[in-house]
Amino acid sequence: MTLDINFNNIRIIDGKKDKGFEEFCCQVLHLKEKDLQIPKGSYFYRIKGDGGDGGTEGYWKFPNGNEIGMQAKYFLNLDTPSNKWKQVKESLAKVKLSHPNLTKYIICFPIDLTDMQNNKISNRDRFNEIKKTWSEEYNNPGFELEFWGFHELTAFIQKNINLIPFWFDKTMFKQDLINTNFEQFKTIIGDRYQPEIHTYLDNFDYFDYLEQNHNFIEIFK
Repeated sequence: MTLDINFNNIRIIDGKKDKGFEEFCCQVLHLKEKDLQIPKGSYFYRIKGDGGDGGTEGYWKFPNGNEIGMQAKYFLNLDTPSNKWKQVKESLAKVKLSHPNLTKYIICFPIDLTDMQNNKISNRDRFNEIKKTWSEEYNNPGFELEFWGFHELTAFIQKNINLIPFWFDKTMFKQDLINTNFEQFKTIIGDRYQPEIHTYLDNFDYFDYLEQNHNFIEIFK
């Protein structure tokens, strides 16, 4: 199933789309507990940034004191890369002071990074340079800087499509979900479901449309 996800349409929070993107990324970080191998007994903190977020929108704190943090930047393009990567560096400088026990710091953009073209410095190069520099400067051994872009975020949405209606104001109908619900309902009603005596009603076509079954497809042939 191909998802048509557009971060231009992210839910507005506190009157701003960037606030919506920040909250969305924090929830992704929170829900990826298993993928990130978060130890039992850890706690997730969401930081309200009105008074300064210390370089992180939210973070996991482990029982041993180590942390995984995240910073979201609602950059829909990188037309002025120097200024935008400067903001990333500023967030790194802040988080180094406020969270010295970070083992992983995730930068989230709603777009993917370009690779090298025509011998110009790409945004992937810019990120890799920042990653190299800060991996060396950060005091915590094993510190890792990671990037989540459109690909990583939509891959997560692909596995959690129940998030789409809220975050992108879309309604999703999956054929396998419709079929599963039908089979469950058929089991519940038992002998009361007898398709051979089915009565066709005027509004039956609406159900064909929702299910997108053979009858619906035949209309367009």
